[in-house]
Amino acid sequence: MYCSPSTVELRVITFNGNRCVAERLISSCMCRLLGLVSKVATTIADGVGEDFSQFANLSCYEHGDGWGVTLRDGDEIIYDKCEKVAFGDAEFDRLTQIELCDSAIVHLRWATLTLAVTYVNTHPFSAFDASFAHNGSIQETEGFLKYLDDSHVIEGNTDSERYFHLVASLGKENDGEISFVDGFQRAINLIEEEYEYSSLNAMCLTKDCLYIVSYHDKSRIDNRFGQDYYDLSFRRSEGNVVVASSGWPQNGWELIPNHTLVAIDRKTLEMTFTHLGVTDSVAVGG
Repeated sequence: MYCSPSTVELRVITFNGNRCVAERLISSCMCRLLGLVSKVATTIADGVGEDFSQFANLSCYEHGDGWGVTLRDGDEIIYDKCEKVAFGDAEFDRLTQIELCDSAIVHLRWATLTLAVTYVNTHPFSAFDASFAHNGSIQETEGFLKYLDDSHVIEGNTDSERYFHLVASLGKENDGEISFVDGFQRAINLIEEEYEYSSLNAMCLTKDCLYIVSYHDKSRIDNRFGQDYYDLSFRRSEGNVVVASSGWPQNGWELIPNHTLVAIDRKTLEMTFTHLGVTDSVAVGG
């Protein structure tokens, strides 16, 4: 999402008479991401643990411009999103606290003043048997469209949705399958060469893997925020892997280095780390 010039807006949200008030800092807008891969079916809330409520509570503040959830359990997919605040939303609670899954991504949106808070602009975006969510901004992404053929249908007007389709297009192989590792490598190389961006952080959930991209420019972080603002970290246990943006309790979590693509195998939980822009990678046993 492209961030408009520095503006301060007061957000006031009321839930059953309870007011939640926060100063909203538009100039460094950034959404929040959460991903889960589990060896056994679980709910997102149970997989993450007791601190999940604090992640959801972030939507009571800046990140209240919509929510989106993709759940996968084997071959079954549940996908839903809404332009309303996640906090207090019955459907968000049902999807994160009741529905079972072995893999999931959650997105809490912080929109800009120039991009509408609408269903089609809400993450995740879904196409090609994949769901994609982005944190950050890329300027002037109309140029991405020349890399897309007629199989790419873009419904909204966000840079994030175009980023997803650019990755999918550049990752297409001769047999029609998509290599998201190659797609991210090629898309990020292109963006580095030709576009301005603050962060290309993303999560992409497919039939085989959860992909996480940590790729951002710390010099673009507003000085009102800490240097960890764009950080993505993970917590690995015997039964699951959880990955998320900063801004809520993550004691004992491990930082994903900047300029890194992580692929988590949905069946084995094996994590493969690839430094973006370089071909070598390393696998961490499942």
